[in-house]
Amino acid sequence: MVLLLLAIVGAPIAYVLSSDKSVARQAGRAAGPRKTTSSGNSKIEIPEEERYRLQKIAGRSIPVTMVASLIAPLGYLLVKKPWWALISALTLNFGVIGTLFVMFHTRKTIKDARRELAAAGINW
Repeated sequence: MVLLLLAIVGAPIAYVLSSDKSVARQAGRAAGPRKTTSSGNSKIEIPEEERYRLQKIAGRSIPVTMVASLIAPLGYLLVKKPWWALISALTLNFGVIGTLFVMFHTRKTIKDARRELAAAGINW
């Protein structure tokens, strides 16, 4: 019964934790990259802390991370998402579907970090 409750409550909590940063970016706060214009070209400027975090995530190997994601909390820890790892561990990863979700979610996290760095013209 407790596991069912954690599964029901865990998904909305995970959604809120992941969407918090995107909401901050949409609001234009200092949580993420900012677009600036220099001589008519659109350029994304990433703060130093955010750039360091994105480079750490983007440097991860996608195949290794996907294999590590078979043990779901480990996959999330590799892409620096400890809250997702905790939720995944507490809900026992929602079964087989959860394992597949974690594999592709960690892959997307790495690709998004690489995309943001590329948009800013930074090598990962």
